[in-house]
Amino acid sequence: MNLVFENLETFINLAGDDKNGNERICLSPYANRLNILKTEHRSLHEKRNEDWIFFQSGEDKFKWNINTYSVEDVVKDTSINYIIPVGVHESPVTWAGYIGKYSSIFDLISDTYLKHLREGRAYILFDNTLEGYHTDWLFDFFYDEAIRLNIDPNNIIITTGNAQLEQRAEEWEKKTGKKCIQTLGYTHFEFDVYLNIDHYNRKGQNIPTYEDHLKYKDNNPLLIKPYNFLNRKPRKHRIALFNKLFHSGLLPDGLISMNPWYDEVIHEAVVIDGWKPDSQQLEHSHQFTPMRWDGTDNLVNPGDKIARLNEKSMLNSWCTIVSEAQFDDSQQSVFLSEKVFKPIACSHPFQILGAKGSLKELKKLGYLTFDNLFDESYDELDNIERLDAIVENINSLCDNNDWHNHFRWMKSRLKYNRNVLTFNALFKPPKGFHKFNRLCNTASEKV
Repeated sequence: MNLVFENLETFINLAGDDKNGNERICLSPYANRLNILKTEHRSLHEKRNEDWIFFQSGEDKFKWNINTYSVEDVVKDTSINYIIPVGVHESPVTWAGYIGKYSSIFDLISDTYLKHLREGRAYILFDNTLEGYHTDWLFDFFYDEAIRLNIDPNNIIITTGNAQLEQRAEEWEKKTGKKCIQTLGYTHFEFDVYLNIDHYNRKGQNIPTYEDHLKYKDNNPLLIKPYNFLNRKPRKHRIALFNKLFHSGLLPDGLISMNPWYDEVIHEAVVIDGWKPDSQQLEHSHQFTPMRWDGTDNLVNPGDKIARLNEKSMLNSWCTIVSEAQFDDSQQSVFLSEKVFKPIACSHPFQILGAKGSLKELKKLGYLTFDNLFDESYDELDNIERLDAIVENINSLCDNNDWHNHFRWMKSRLKYNRNVLTFNALFKPPKGFHKFNRLCNTASEKV
C-alpha cells in the first residue's frame, strides 16, 4: 500500500494552509494503525529495517509492504498510485465545511494532489472512523465537490465508525441516481483498546483475566454488584435508561456514573425517535445526579476517560452495560466504540445500550456474545422496545442468586473473546485493507 503525506514527521495532510486546520484535521486512525503495525511486526518477526506487515489468510501467511512517501516522491515517480489519508475531527458539520465557519475541506487540497486525483492515480481518504455520525447530505456534498473540481467520485473515499456506511451509500445511490464516492464502515476502536491493554501490561498494570475476576469476587463478596453502567456525557438514551432504572428500583443494584442533564430537561430534548419520558419522572431521577460510583469527577480530561479501561468497576460487578454513543434508529448508524471492547479486554460479560444490530456487527468481527446468559433478542428490537428489554434483562440480573456458577459458564467465551481481540488487532487485515492495496496496484508475498 502506498500512503503519501505532506508532512512525513506528523503523517498529516491538508493542515498546512488552513489556519483552523488543527481544529478539524488530525492523524488518520486507519493510516496510523498501519504504521504502528509496521513497528509491531518488526519486533515480532525481528525485521528491524523492513516495512512489512504479516497477515494471516486461512492457513497461509502473507506479507504486505506499507510504503510512506512524501509529495516530492510521487511527483518524481509517476508510476506510484497512492492514497492521501486525511484524519478529520468530530461531526462532518464541523470538518467538511458544508455548514459553519470553515471553507470546504476540498479547498485545502494542493494543486499537486488535485492533479493526481483528476488523473486517477491518487485517492483521497477522509478518515472519520473515531465517530459514528451519519447524514446523507455528506454524500451530496462529496458528489457536488467532485463535480466542481472535476474529480471522479471513485477517487474520493470516506470511512467512518458507522458499520452500515456502505448500506447507506447504496440507498443514497438508488434514491438520487448519482454515483456515490467510495465508502468504508470500519471499527477502529478494537485496535485502540488492544493498544491500551499492551500499554498497561508493559507498565505492569495487568488487565483482569477470568481467573482474576473469580479470585477477587470470591475474596470480596459483599462488594460485588450485579452490573455497572458508566456514563460521562448525559446523552438522551443514557438519561432514559437511568430514569427507567431509578423508577424500577434498580439503581442500588448497580455501580452507576451519571452526570446532570439540566439543559436536556429545560428544553425537553430527551426524545428518542418521537418518544420521550415523563418530565416529572425525569425531575425525580435527576435529583440523584451527579452519581459517580467511585466518587471521582469524570467530566475533566475526557481523553483520559477514553483510554481508561474501567477494570475496577468490572472487578466489582458481574456484568457491564455498555453505554454507546448512538441509539436512535433514525440515526442510521451502528457504531462500536471503545466502550464495547473494554469489557472484552477485561474478560467481562456485557449488554449493549446502543443501536439496533450492535451485537450482530460484533459477531461479524468474530466475537461471541452472551445469549446463554441474557435474552439478546433486544438487539433486533426498535428503539424503546430495545430499551425496555435491556431494563428487563437488568432486572433479571439483579434477581440472579447464582452468579458464581453463571460466571464459570462464561469462561470459554470470555477467554475466546480476549484472544479474538488480540488476533484481530495484530494479525487480521483491517476492513478495506485489500481494497486499498488494489487501488495502489500493490501485491503481497506469501511467506
